[in-house]
Amino acid sequence: MKAVFHLGLPKTGTTSIQHFLLANANALSARGVAYEQVPNATVEPQDSQLEFGICQFARAGEIVPFEPTVRGYGLTSLEAQEKFAKQFEATLLKHVSRRTEDVYVISSEHVGAWTRTPKHVAALDTWLSSIFDEVRYVQYIRRQEDWLMSRYSQDLRTGHPVHLFKYLERHGKHDFATKADLWSDVVGRDRFDLRLMERDAMVDGDLIADFASAVGFDASGLPMPPRENESLTPQAAFFLRKLNGRLRNREAGFDHDLQFKVERRLSSWSEGKTKLRMRPQQIDWIRKRNAEVNEAVRAKYFPDREELFPARPHVTGEDGLITNITQEQVAGIGVELLLQLLGEEKRSATASGKDAKLEPRKKQ
Repeated sequence: MKAVFHLGLPKTGTTSIQHFLLANANALSARGVAYEQVPNATVEPQDSQLEFGICQFARAGEIVPFEPTVRGYGLTSLEAQEKFAKQFEATLLKHVSRRTEDVYVISSEHVGAWTRTPKHVAALDTWLSSIFDEVRYVQYIRRQEDWLMSRYSQDLRTGHPVHLFKYLERHGKHDFATKADLWSDVVGRDRFDLRLMERDAMVDGDLIADFASAVGFDASGLPMPPRENESLTPQAAFFLRKLNGRLRNREAGFDHDLQFKVERRLSSWSEGKTKLRMRPQQIDWIRKRNAEVNEAVRAKYFPDREELFPARPHVTGEDGLITNITQEQVAGIGVELLLQLLGEEKRSATASGKDAKLEPRKKQ
């Protein structure tokens, strides 16, 4: 059996690919493609299949470089990590031995993000090559201006209070070449497939169709996943940034539950509305900062393209800009959120048999 490992990078459609694979696992099996969530003895299997990253780092003799995973999986020492890895590797072997498909697909953004040295690449590839007849790796990259806006919205969702202008200054230069070269130099260009998340470069202009082509199956007729983790509107982004800043300065500490509730509602509220965007001057500045590295990627991996990420016509007007926000708009979001949260609290109290009425304020 052959294997295709999708090395997901943040904000390159990884979640959509994983949801497509999971939702269509049975249909894909009939088309010769195996995809599954392999269980482990510690926590529920994750869509990101980060267990493969844990095994990778155990074989490299290093603790995984992500504290939440260390805590959540009890990887308090190299010995504890190795114990987890051995158990998972044994379970994986049993699962693979029962599969009859031609291709086994794995998708993990943790492996894509955590891998930083040739040693890490070799550790994973040596292990997988001992299980499968052939292992290929697929990775997508995205134009920096789109990647930045998507990542900025995601960081706001996870509690960061940074202003967009400062964020662009900090992350405006993003080097895709380093990651790509790391994998291709170790496993070889013939087993590393770098692909562009660009409409003119993807099969049928679609990410899922393109990924299916990279793996070697036809995705036609299968249900497609909804868009995941869409960007916020400028009003929602402004409100969430201000909330994150206030929550970080609370004496009682950061209220993760409140932040999550607000973030979910702002994400839903943003659907179908004009999304936050950069000014044309900011886009031009980012493109200039990344021009050299993008040309290096084009020359090495996409020599038939005239330009890795061709310039697009600028959007004119004020819609979508962070500066085009009124106090009335922000206040409207606050009122709507307050009513939704109060309604949720009332329903929860009613369901638990408690009086949901708000207590009147006592006179001083």
